[in-house]
Amino acid sequence: MLLVFRFNLDCYSRKTYQLKSRKENFNRIMPDLEIDMHSNPFGDQNDPDKNFDQISLTSEDQLQLTSQNVEFLEKRDKEIREVLKSIEDVNEIFRDIAALISNQGTILDQIEYNIENTAVQIEQGNKHLTKAVEHKQRGLRFKLILIGVVVLVLLFIIFVGILSR
Repeated sequence: MLLVFRFNLDCYSRKTYQLKSRKENFNRIMPDLEIDMHSNPFGDQNDPDKNFDQISLTSEDQLQLTSQNVEFLEKRDKEIREVLKSIEDVNEIFRDIAALISNQGTILDQIEYNIENTAVQIEQGNKHLTKAVEHKQRGLRFKLILIGVVVLVLLFIIFVGILSR
């Protein structure tokens, strides 16, 4: 995402620089291209063929200038559209980044909840283990006492058996 953003930002910068330089070139060239349809550079105003040639040359120059202007404006319009497209791409990237950040925030909240829940469960597990150890110790004592009683009963039976013989 970051690479796409940088690429689009670089394209946007280049296009704006190109537009600026073309506009400066156009402004520098346009004042020099003023055409006067009423002047005759040949100085012979009485000759109708020369006047016609001059007028047609001037009209051709104007047509050429107009077509150059149209080409320039079309190029400029195309470049403006490209810049707008780049801006839209950058905007979409920012929206995607915002969505990712929001999702990461949600994930972090879930992780935090799970950590807190795990801590509570560990504390409960420790309590259960403590109780199990106590029960085991009690069970061991009970077994020892039971074994002791059984041994005493057996000894008593053996002792009574020896005395009765």
